[in-house]
Amino acid sequence: MKKVRHIIASFLMIAAATTTAQAAIEIDVTKTYEITSTSLTDGVMAKAGSKVELATRNSINNNQVWKIEKVADTEDTYYLVNYNGGYVTAAGAANKRWDITLNNNNQYPDASALKLVETDTEGEFRLIFTEKETVTDGKQYFGTNSKDAGTVYCDKKADGYNTVWTLTERKPAAEIKLNYVIPKGTFAIKADNGNYLTVKEMSTQHPPCYYMTWTTSGNVLAKDVNNVYSWSFTFEAVDENDASKGVRLYCDGKGTKEKGYLHVNGYVKGDEPANDNTLFYVVQDEATGKYALQRASDGKFVNSESKWQNNQNQFVNLSETPLYIFTLEDITLWKVYDAAADYTPVNENVALARFNRSMEADKWSTIILPFDAPVSMFGDGAQAAELKSYSNATLNFEMVGTIEANKPYMIKLAAAGESFSTEIGGEKAADAAEVSADGATFTGTYKQTAIPAGAYFLSGNQLWQAQDASNSVSPFKAYFTVNDASAAKTLNFNIDGEPTGIISIGSNGNVNVETAVFTLDGRRVSGQLNKGVYIKQGKKFIVK
Repeated sequence: MKKVRHIIASFLMIAAATTTAQAAIEIDVTKTYEITSTSLTDGVMAKAGSKVELATRNSINNNQVWKIEKVADTEDTYYLVNYNGGYVTAAGAANKRWDITLNNNNQYPDASALKLVETDTEGEFRLIFTEKETVTDGKQYFGTNSKDAGTVYCDKKADGYNTVWTLTERKPAAEIKLNYVIPKGTFAIKADNGNYLTVKEMSTQHPPCYYMTWTTSGNVLAKDVNNVYSWSFTFEAVDENDASKGVRLYCDGKGTKEKGYLHVNGYVKGDEPANDNTLFYVVQDEATGKYALQRASDGKFVNSESKWQNNQNQFVNLSETPLYIFTLEDITLWKVYDAAADYTPVNENVALARFNRSMEADKWSTIILPFDAPVSMFGDGAQAAELKSYSNATLNFEMVGTIEANKPYMIKLAAAGESFSTEIGGEKAADAAEVSADGATFTGTYKQTAIPAGAYFLSGNQLWQAQDASNSVSPFKAYFTVNDASAAKTLNFNIDGEPTGIISIGSNGNVNVETAVFTLDGRRVSGQLNKGVYIKQGKKFIVK
């Protein structure tokens, strides 16, 4: 059969079905096809380990693209050959459901011979393994073992799960109209799965090699000591008036070593354009506004699985057809908030925020942010609580899932961290607010602020009382004031009605936070413990 270099998308119109008998389908062996289940949105795909499975369409590479090869000396029998190689083969014992595998050298041609026959519905067909020596017990239907996507099997039931298929012809890429564009500015390239295209050093290389890979959004705002991003790309047009001539992607890189142009083989290639090996096309889907990235060297498209392969020294897992899965995030809408420095909130259109502050695990502290943020930005298991009431020398808090802008909260992380990112809907300009409840006030600040004498603050899961104005609270934190003489020696914390284990020491002496033990009502105890429930390091334990 002819070698088909390109693949495509438009339905093959199959001859009209007859109700009297199933007819063979006329096949053009010069074309390539997708085989898609009519019961699901999935298609037949070659998988690793010589397996054949149902998988989501538009998967990477050509694993879902099939060539149909005529069996010699037959009128209507064919082989299904994956575009990347391998014949579909029925493999198994008689009287059993047989696995469908890929046989790369077609050692068993009898078990690979298929007829494509129409159903009573136009455009739909079944695949039937022919009655050859290695395929006994009559017709064997190509289908799946369940209603869901999964491994494809060969069975004797024509009405089994997913035995009806549709052929979809693919047109050469040259026949697809592409909308070439030139993005203006410097962007982060984000895939639909949330990961960003980035630069990474392979430390085992000498000299070091800088190649393209993917990073999660949780790390996207990290900067190096030179205050630059390793995943920001400036699109430089070959001709500002003609996007079809392509663009080059300049990576700002880390320091100087990783600066340079993205090479079509997936690594950074110096500070100067290196001929057409740094040339790409940016293609936009006018309906969704999303982008595809095409390399000029062969017309293939980058997708979320594409990566530089060391042993091949090139990009692997590229697609033959455009996958519009990329959005471009203007990095001028990214912002880093550093808790080590004073800050003044402004009204600003911020899309992605990163908050830098060293925070320990399993210890309560305070926080205030100039933007709305989910508590989950601080990691799995993080907790935040807002002040709701005060009574009997006890501050009562309730758990929340969202931190509102310019409002102080208590916060505790399950795992220590130093930098936390989240997508936001912009920063809100306002002074740090305070929350009052029944004579207690919780005051946040964005600047290093002197704590009034008599006020309380948290440090190391301990509550301290300021004796004079020599104490201060750091930016993006908060402190407490209580108009209650009974709280002078002990101030307790409850969250959702439960004690927190925060050590209340008033203004006298120090308490070793690692060894101090408290009752559920916040009283410190020492010596031999009686039976009961106690708190140590913020956690309950039982003495029996």
